[in-house]
Amino acid sequence: MATGFQVSHAGLAEIADAFAKLYPNLNLHCGFALTAMQLEGVLKDVLLRGAMARILASPIHDAVAVEFDNQDRARNEMEGAKQTVMSEFYYKVRPGTHLTK
Repeated sequence: MATGFQVSHAGLAEIADAFAKLYPNLNLHCGFALTAMQLEGVLKDVLLRGAMARILASPIHDAVAVEFDNQDRARNEMEGAKQTVMSEFYYKVRPGTHLTK
């Protein structure tokens, strides 16, 4: 079952072309842009894990807001999701490796 807004491949190409005209010095397909898109997966995973555990979590930019009693679990879920998502993108990262800036 498909949900949400769907755009065809041709439609995506039109959007990318329009964006390139507006911002000619910004490469959407560079490494950082792809990394930034991957980071969205971290929040999605945390929100889904929280929902499965009946914990209400609200996304706020690059974090989640939870009730005070759930802060440790949320922090652990964020770290676990970050490792999972980023290890898919950075193939050299092994499970259990902590990524730092």
